[in-house]
Amino acid sequence: MENEFEEKPHSYRVDLNLHHPSRDPGVITEALAIEPWFAKRKGEFVGDIEHKATTWLCHFQKGDGNAEFSETLERVVSFLSKHDSFFSTFTEEDGTVEMVLKVTVPFDDGKLLDVRLDTFFLNELAQRNVSLRVQAWSD
Repeated sequence: MENEFEEKPHSYRVDLNLHHPSRDPGVITEALAIEPWFAKRKGEFVGDIEHKATTWLCHFQKGDGNAEFSETLERVVSFLSKHDSFFSTFTEEDGTVEMVLKVTVPFDDGKLLDVRLDTFFLNELAQRNVSLRVQAWSD
């Protein structure tokens, strides 16, 4: 399982993480038409650890700089809108949907992280019961 994000300074990645009490990861992949980097069904094992819920993780978008970041947020909203019915049903069945924003920043004595998320984006996430996690990684 991946646990690190190593990119050049000022780059970012948006991951899509889904967890569900019983959904088949293949059904999720088919519905969203995106290949996950990690997918395990409830009850499957990774080593000695049994998954208590279905886990489906995808590297969704990535880019570099502010201009690309704005475009990425628009693509995220477009994707969520396109699959609104899927996400609505998914969360009604006690599934969780999480967008993870990972940003690589140069390490110095100044400001470590400054991310502006427009209200249109946050509103779109909230309307779909999608949580947002922001992570900053040093270069």
